[in-house]
Amino acid sequence: AITPKDAVEAYTWSELSEISKEIGDAADESAAIEVAKKYNLVTKDGKLDGTQTKTLTLTNGETATVQIAGFSHDDKTSGGKAGITFVFKDCVEWHAMNPRSTNTGGWENSSMRSYLASDVMKLMPDDLKAVIVPVEKLTNNTGQANSVSSVTKTSDALWLLSPVEVCGTISRYSGSDAIYNDIFNAEGSEYKLFHDMSVRPTELNAFLVKSFKGTSIPWWMRSPDPSRSDSFCDVYADGNPSHRNVASNLYGIAPGFCI
Repeated sequence: AITPKDAVEAYTWSELSEISKEIGDAADESAAIEVAKKYNLVTKDGKLDGTQTKTLTLTNGETATVQIAGFSHDDKTSGGKAGITFVFKDCVEWHAMNPRSTNTGGWENSSMRSYLASDVMKLMPDDLKAVIVPVEKLTNNTGQANSVSSVTKTSDALWLLSPVEVCGTISRYSGSDAIYNDIFNAEGSEYKLFHDMSVRPTELNAFLVKSFKGTSIPWWMRSPDPSRSDSFCDVYADGNPSHRNVASNLYGIAPGFCI
């Protein structure tokens, strides 16, 4: 068994991977939180407040900080729950979702997804790469869509967040457009970190402000805007999570991953 330490930063990735297995084997979320408490991966009252962080040295020499986003949240492609999900606190790179302004094929066929799997994965230090596990992500992989059947699974080691994973239940559309809520809400569920930090779908939240090379910039989410053929969702530089823009824009990348 791993000896409990006082902070996430104090553990090696190998140790965190062992703890993650223990969390993933817990009976339910409350049991998972108890395991996380034992290892000081949450606050004393079992919350995530953004301070549960670990520093990485990327292969390009830059440093980056990752935060625990949730426990037993994601399904491993190999079966069972991934015990710990992390997300980058700030942007590690910037890139377009696609070279042209189209969202056809959604996340699955986006140039961003290939870029994360190749170039961005190469930035990850070897000790982290050794413990990352691919998970199943649900996304509208059609693009412009008017049916929840557009939401399908991909297996990803690095991925961008979806609006529902960041904000919780989306309800901004009404009338004949209400189907767009259903499509967004089929793309996962809110991570504990964002829930505990009171992130809401249509409110600015300072916790969502991310920077790249010292400047706050918009950052991409993986979900196409189903009401349009050219756009993906993003969080704006001011922390507004209900934004969307054309796929060819160069915006920040703050990936998630599981161990």
